[in-house]
Amino acid sequence: MSFWDQQFSLPAFKYGQQPNRFLCEQAARLKPRSRVLLPGDGEGRNSVWLAGQGHHCTAMDSSRVGLDKAVSLAAQRGVSISAIHADLADWTPEPARYDAVVLTYVHLPQALRPLAHQRLMASLRPGGWFILEAFHPLQLGYHSGGPKSQDMLYSADLI
Repeated sequence: MSFWDQQFSLPAFKYGQQPNRFLCEQAARLKPRSRVLLPGDGEGRNSVWLAGQGHHCTAMDSSRVGLDKAVSLAAQRGVSISAIHADLADWTPEPARYDAVVLTYVHLPQALRPLAHQRLMASLRPGGWFILEAFHPLQLGYHSGGPKSQDMLYSADLI
């Protein structure tokens, strides 16, 4: 069982069921009924929330356990989402398919990040939004969340 399958195998939701606050702030940028891709969406708190706002959401994750919980959460809330079980290291989304790509705390190693981001950017339609929130290297000085490896952290210069 993978690390993320283990994390998501507990009955409780690892990061809760409420959407990411930054995503809530940015969602007003999306046109009604946007097609939104959410790589690394885990248990679906963000895709399910956006689907509840009327968007067509595709949750993508390397954890089948997380995606199963996401689909179940969507059904409980009376919405539907699409789910793709894949790894960003080797998955390429369909070009020009989405109005937005949402990456919230999807920390990729620097060696993988440029290629993964290029592939995700290519999946955007003209005028699409790339919404990203991640921990900065200064996070290493704090004892709260985030990766503990410099290689997994983001700065504006690295994006």
